[in-house]
Amino acid sequence: MLNGYLINLVKFLVCIDKISSFDKKAIDVGNTPLDVYTLCSCIREVFCLSYAIRKENEFYILINQKKLLLKLIGQNLRYLGSDERSQAILLLKALELEKTIPYDMWIKSTPGIFIKKLIDLEYLFSIINEKNIRAFIIDDKNPNKIAAYKINNQDIIILDEFRDNNFIQRQIGNFERIALPNHYSLENKILYINYQLDQQQLPIL
Repeated sequence: MLNGYLINLVKFLVCIDKISSFDKKAIDVGNTPLDVYTLCSCIREVFCLSYAIRKENEFYILINQKKLLLKLIGQNLRYLGSDERSQAILLLKALELEKTIPYDMWIKSTPGIFIKKLIDLEYLFSIINEKNIRAFIIDDKNPNKIAAYKINNQDIIILDEFRDNNFIQRQIGNFERIALPNHYSLENKILYINYQLDQQQLPIL
């Protein structure tokens, strides 16, 4: 609950082909790679309000080249600041576990942040294809607006950044398309979606 309003859980999944290598030294001197900076901006838009954290949100990052799935759970997050450095360091700590973790097991990196090494993508798609989950894929060409939908706690909003932008759609049986302006950056799409969903919430009487 936030400011007297009932807030639904919102799940975001960002799908990327690969991620640049980086380390703490690069972060400390402001040389965070652009794609990592973009992911940090996405984390900020998913969770960070002016003076609080959106504890109801969850954020998933699929890195296809490494077959890695990261999960950030708002209600359990600790140490997440609104600055790029803190976000990049938390992301780095999770990614550094890649070589030591077993397959198909969630491993906690820091409070609220988990990483799983996938044998393949079947695990992820099997969850998305469960009957009680609706998948919403952002599609610039589709006329439907996010405001036209009521997003439920089981639903997931997918932002597909794969080069083959039809790959995800081929793996998912049923999904809804949501249109956003095609000039929006990835993080601004999340900002816009959160804003629109906030407008749907009803005050608790």
